[in-house]
Amino acid sequence: MKKSPSLPTILNRNVTFIDNPISWVFYTLIVVFFRIVVSGIGFSGPAAWTIVNYAHGICTFIFLHWIKGSPFVDDHGQYSQLTFWEQIDDCIQYTKARKFFTLFPIVLFFLTVDSAGWELAWGWINLIITVIVVLAKLPIMHKVRIFGINA
Repeated sequence: MKKSPSLPTILNRNVTFIDNPISWVFYTLIVVFFRIVVSGIGFSGPAAWTIVNYAHGICTFIFLHWIKGSPFVDDHGQYSQLTFWEQIDDCIQYTKARKFFTLFPIVLFFLTVDSAGWELAWGWINLIITVIVVLAKLPIMHKVRIFGINA
């Protein structure tokens, strides 16, 4: 199987599974399952989607943009100063995996606002977490630590 020229030749075991579209399906199913659980507890549609949106935003911010390093010792600290997001595809921007994980919170935002009937209050509440998560994924934020936090 021939690899795409945009993908790195050196593989980081910490993030190689992200390039597989099956992992994207699994990721989506986890979010949908969480939405079903939250609505099963008794929350209304807009409230359930908002809870899912915030839970997704907080979890992805922590796991993709906050925690640094790799759990594998054989990388000799090569990735110790990089977040999971920065390690994806050896820092190459605009790959399929990065596009998926950038578009996912945007789609989640639109699902949330649409379920609320496009009410302005729900839109603003959900826009906050969406902007934070999407801004962290932009190329201008690559290896940027705001005010030295998490440096």
